[in-house]
Amino acid sequence: MRRSDRELKDRQDLLGVLGRADSCHLAMVDQGSPYLVTMNFGFEWTGDLPVLYLHSAREGRKITVLRRNPEVCFSLDVDHRLVEGPEACHFGMAYGSLVGMGTVEFVEDSKESERGLRLLMSQYTGREDFSFEARVLAQTQVLKIVVREVSGKRKG
Repeated sequence: MRRSDRELKDRQDLLGVLGRADSCHLAMVDQGSPYLVTMNFGFEWTGDLPVLYLHSAREGRKITVLRRNPEVCFSLDVDHRLVEGPEACHFGMAYGSLVGMGTVEFVEDSKESERGLRLLMSQYTGREDFSFEARVLAQTQVLKIVVREVSGKRKG
């Protein structure tokens, strides 16, 4: 990272961004071309790195791309605030962000799917006491990003 003075090194700081983010930007490669989607997510911290859970329909471009190449990059960002200056080149943006690399796994175990969906619901509601109909689970593909590396940055 070029600006080490802005780097988030502490696990609590990284968790702070993860816990406040309301979307995950997921970058993939579709037959040599970049492909980016914005998704809802949930997470848990295991060992030294987070694991992210996403959900999707079982078919579609994203699923096709991920089956061909499960390697992804993701980013999350929070706390956007315009920082004004005396002239245009002195304006800036305050923010907190994470960027990570990982591999997507297709979750097929029903218990892990439910756990991933509960984590996702907790991200947005603060609750984990949800149940899921078998019919809905059958139509939903839960995706797990096993994170290899993650870095964070804060400005302002």
